[in-house]
Amino acid sequence: MNPEPSADRRRQALQDHVRQLAECARAAGADAAVPTCPGWTVTSLVEHVGQTLHWVSEIVERRITDPAGLPAGVAELPADPVTWPA
Repeated sequence: MNPEPSADRRRQALQDHVRQLAECARAAGADAAVPTCPGWTVTSLVEHVGQTLHWVSEIVERRITDPAGLPAGVAELPADPVTWPA
């Protein structure tokens, strides 16, 4: 059995984590404080984690193995929490 998950399994795991983050963020509220990150709101946390997950998903999707090919841009979080991924 191949111990390394397929790109599809990795993609699905990322989507599942994004969905869980969005559900928790909506439940807490966009302006709620993040106790483990002083000065951050849920919006700040979602933006940070979302940008990281977007960066990782680009690496997985494009199967980047050379650091020179790493994505340089960051994803923008929609301003309205209602439009966050579900």
